[in-house]
Amino acid sequence: NRIHRLQLLNGGSRILSWLRYEQKTGKKICNEILIRLDENGYNYEELKEIIQYGVKPKRAMNYIEKQKGSRGDIIIKWRDYLNMAKQEGYDMGDDIVRYPKDLRARHAELIRIGDDRKERARLKQYQPIDRKIRKRLADASRYNWQNKKYIIIPAEKCEDLMKEGRALHHCVGRNDYYMKRMAAGRTWILFLREKER
Repeated sequence: NRIHRLQLLNGGSRILSWLRYEQKTGKKICNEILIRLDENGYNYEELKEIIQYGVKPKRAMNYIEKQKGSRGDIIIKWRDYLNMAKQEGYDMGDDIVRYPKDLRARHAELIRIGDDRKERARLKQYQPIDRKIRKRLADASRYNWQNKKYIIIPAEKCEDLMKEGRALHHCVGRNDYYMKRMAAGRTWILFLREKER
């Protein structure tokens, strides 16, 4: 039957990939959708990680075409978003979860949620370093400075370095290198701030 359909549709490797999916899963794809998938260049391999969440090929194609951006970028973002949503314990049978209105925003939000969780775990590990840094804060007070507009203050804990590194996109808070140096009294990271803020 499927070989006959492949011949009837004058199908190539893309249609063959969808017929294999159909045979493997028992989920029928009508010839009209097979033709659309083929004409639009969709093969099973690029969508299989998305389809595993109960997304039907036709709906996947329609959803992708409604999004802004290149198809490859959208597929990657959607796949990553679905995998992160599953990891966060979202209901993967819920269409609101599977087909977010603003894919880019939801993708970014799940990255932030994951990063926040990792950061909390790191901060727990850094508690002994924080205690050592707090003991040395009196020594660091010699670096305090201010004028009418600005103030310079030393970092007081590991979290300060992590936030600063994230805000300014540098390496100071990426690992515990500078934190351990501060705890040992060999380095102080200082922050320049606007005084009124």
